Amino acid sequence: MKCNIIVLLIVVLVGSAFAKAQRGIRVGYVDMEYILENVPEYQKASTQLENKMQVWKQEIEKMEAEIDQMETSLKNERVLLTKELIEEREEEIEIKRQDMRDYQVKRFGTDGDFIKQKQQLIQPVQDQVFNEMQKIGQGKKYDMIVDRSETTLLYSADRHDLSDDVLKAIGRTTKLEVNAAKRKSRNRGNDEDSDLVSEQPYKSVQEAADDAAIEQEKQEIRDERQATREEKTRKRDSIKAARKREYQERRQRLLDARQRKKDSIKAVRAGKVFVPKVEENVENTAAEEKKPSTESGVKPKVTNPTVTTPAAALPPTPETKKPAAANKPTREELIKKRDSIKAAKIKEVKERRERILEERKRKRDSILNARKKAKENKESESKKGTPPGGN
Repeated sequence: MKCNIIVLLIVVLVGSAFAKAQRGIRVGYVDMEYILENVPEYQKASTQLENKMQVWKQEIEKMEAEIDQMETSLKNERVLLTKELIEEREEEIEIKRQDMRDYQVKRFGTDGDFIKQKQQLIQPVQDQVFNEMQKIGQGKKYDMIVDRSETTLLYSADRHDLSDDVLKAIGRTTKLEVNAAKRKSRNRGNDEDSDLVSEQPYKSVQEAADDAAIEQEKQEIRDERQATREEKTRKRDSIKAARKREYQERRQRLLDARQRKKDSIKAVRAGKVFVPKVEENVENTAAEEKKPSTESGVKPKVTNPTVTTPAAALPPTPETKKPAAANKPTREELIKKRDSIKAAKIKEVKERRERILEERKRKRDSILNARKKAKENKESESKKGTPPGGN
């Protein structure tokens, strides 16, 4: 009897295994790209993310335009600036360029905001798709389901494509969730007071106090972070404003010096052309004044010796013209003044160069002395460590 039962069980097991082997492996596939393109929630979120990406790109383009403008300004004003100002401007441009790179990495890097938000956007849809695929696979008895967009699928019959089935299932699930949310919101609006009363007993006084304390602590941390961020922003803006103001002052001083130099050159040129003409006009005027008295031989008649003629009515004489000509600096004085300014600048440059050379020499001597001292210490230590009589 036992032998018959064992034989019967063996026959049943072999038959079921043979039937399963004859059935073969059932494989289905889905196209995730096709599914995501037909999910309204994903399309809406993708549009929002695309708008954000456009805003970020505009910010980067704005930074690039500012950098190009700064480089163009430096190129045009390089001849007016000193070496220190040029280095400072180049440093500002490099800082601006580094800020742009950091912003690009922050937004579009491998761990940037775009990748993170895209993952957050696609993750709920993927979870929903995976849940529906699992239900379909179990219901239709598929052995495996693959993603066509991620694997190289050379050929497959359309009857194994489960993408439309997944979309229908997602649509039904979404509709059910929307209806459930509407019912829940309607019930919440009707029974708001009862819900509040029913939720009260689930939390003790101590738990409520602990939750309030935790929330207050979180709020304090957020406020502190916000204050720190604002303080850093204020400091950065103040430093930037101070640098900009200092740059404007230096630039204005350079422009004023250049204008003074131009004015002095113009004055020298004007004095070179104008001074001889003044002397010639003075001589001509004096000759004309002497001419009537010598030719006519008649002395001017004085009717009232006590009445004097106003100075303004008198004709100009060399004596009256001399003060006006004396007020203007002569060509020699202007050249002398220009040479003194040039000599002072040369002297200042030489003194600054000597100070820089002395500072470099002091640094080099200190480094050499430190190396020499270290070498002597090393030799003394090696001598102390050498046993007597040893080589």
